[in-house]
Amino acid sequence: MEFKYSVESVTSGQTSWSEKDECTLSTFDKMLRSEWDAAMEAGCFRYTLDHIQTKILAGKYKFVAQLNTKRATDRRKAEAISSIDQPFNHDRFNFTKIKKHEILFEMKPVNNHFIDGDINKTKEGESKNPHLVVINISPLEYCNVLLVPNVNSCYAQVLNELSIQLALEMILISSTKSFRLGWNSLCAFASVNHLHFHAYYLEFDLYTEIAECGKLTGTLYETTDWPVRAFVLQLHGSDVQSLTSDIHKVTSYMHKNNIAHNLFLTRGECLDKRPGERTIRAYIWPRISSFGAKIFTSFNPAVCELAGHLPVKSEEDYKTLTEETAIQILKGVSLPDQQFEDISKNVQQLFK
Repeated sequence: MEFKYSVESVTSGQTSWSEKDECTLSTFDKMLRSEWDAAMEAGCFRYTLDHIQTKILAGKYKFVAQLNTKRATDRRKAEAISSIDQPFNHDRFNFTKIKKHEILFEMKPVNNHFIDGDINKTKEGESKNPHLVVINISPLEYCNVLLVPNVNSCYAQVLNELSIQLALEMILISSTKSFRLGWNSLCAFASVNHLHFHAYYLEFDLYTEIAECGKLTGTLYETTDWPVRAFVLQLHGSDVQSLTSDIHKVTSYMHKNNIAHNLFLTRGECLDKRPGERTIRAYIWPRISSFGAKIFTSFNPAVCELAGHLPVKSEEDYKTLTEETAIQILKGVSLPDQQFEDISKNVQQLFK
């Protein structure tokens, strides 16, 4: 099954979204929900979402805490990761080995800026190297899927421009602000060394949609009102290619300098506070490597946690979790201020 879309139609007229627009699901939203619901009905997941509990932690940041004990116990065993540069290993689990029923559909952009394997066809007319949307068999939330660009290229978990643009287009073809995308580098809680994004609906507001950010230079901002410092970028009008390039500048710097990092994409207020307008915000957190960070039992500080969505592992921790404790855990992977400042100086040079 394919989902075809025109890049031009997706990225035009998207500088703001009204509440009325968000009440109407896009064709993409309807297809994703229908296929995901069918997979859940068919028993393709390791568990249902009936057991999940949600609460908003008291305090400034309104963290969304969710008790999801089954994800902690029933998820696929993570690959052993020792380096941000770890090469792809065909012998280990990867997304060429998933079962057919885990594949929901292919993303089929028309007139994409990047030339990719989708232009090559088998005799049966199928893509040789498709962009797959597959279920996460241990879901975080409703419609938790994995976007796997050019699956047969077997890219390691390192961002390239094609994958970034595809992720941005995916969030744009949804009509609701509850649709989010996230990505973890190796050593930043990526569990599979095969290039992929997490995407899902979260029907709760996140503080990262509205958090104040300060301009550094050009199109580059940084958080000024969030517990873990991050670089922040935004979509200007319909210029997806420029945002793709900007994100890639930052993430490439992180990778080349062996800095673990996470990327989160969400709709939110314009960083330059244009009245009544929202945009796509891209948060990039440089952080302490996961194997070098203090281990907490409540939750693993990966991308959705850094963005304010906290899947908690145990009922005891869920009952006792406070904003203060959540901040302490997030700060456990935060870089020292001086190290962040040194990185920031170098990153800013990329935007001049």
